[in-house]
Amino acid sequence: MSDSVTRHFVRIAEGDVHYRSVDEVGSGRTLVALHPSPASSKSLAPLLGALAPGGHVIAPDTMGNGQSCALQDDAPEIADYADAMERMADALGLDQVDVYGSHTGAHIAIEWAIAQPGRVRSVILDGIAYLPGDLREEYLANYAPRIVPDQIGSQFNQAWHFIRDQMFFFPHYHKDADHLRVGGTFDADVLHGLTMDVLGSLDTYHLAYEAVFKHDLAKRLPLVGQKVLLVVPNDDYLAEGTKFALENLPDAATAKVEGDFDMAARAEVINPFLGRTI
Repeated sequence: MSDSVTRHFVRIAEGDVHYRSVDEVGSGRTLVALHPSPASSKSLAPLLGALAPGGHVIAPDTMGNGQSCALQDDAPEIADYADAMERMADALGLDQVDVYGSHTGAHIAIEWAIAQPGRVRSVILDGIAYLPGDLREEYLANYAPRIVPDQIGSQFNQAWHFIRDQMFFFPHYHKDADHLRVGGTFDADVLHGLTMDVLGSLDTYHLAYEAVFKHDLAKRLPLVGQKVLLVVPNDDYLAEGTKFALENLPDAATAKVEGDFDMAARAEVINPFLGRTI
């Protein structure tokens, strides 16, 4: 992690929101970077460190993930996560923001942009889950299992395999040749870090996933009026979501990058989009 990335908390109604930051947060434009599930903002620290100067950058932990408190609703929707980000921005005294969202973070960015066009100036979407028809119910039933601690510690094994299987298969619960994933990382440190993120949010990590699976992109995506950049990995296992986004955001710019974990490549396409220079 870059030495320039620091850690902070800010309080909203539910409790503390934890975030990583480059430079002190103050007035003026800020890039807010929203991480994928089931990770924390730690996964975006390399991106924060790689972005060019030209404004503040913050990466909050999604509510109920990392070290951020959970939302009060037992079944929050994506709009609830976006509202928490709006209240965080108020608490930090932010004015206009650009928003980068990866996977779950992309869905939160979409809702934040729709709800707050005066606050959100532009949106960078990096991985969108488009789940039509029966696929939505399948994902809700299988993708983010409840993991309950027990006296023999099986939660540690369950969490590890939940993360590891996502690197081999998509979706991870179909463990066969037809669902082998290209481009997953098998780096032990990455797997350990993501497993620890799950274990640290065992009671609530699944809620953000479920909110994504219920998110009605067909109705919501066309309402985004801001300038949009779609980040497209070469091994895009969410290609259907990318295709759907392009159909509903015909004026969006696109940028090809390497796999999911190449943050330097993402910085190289985000910098010019935001008008930042090295």
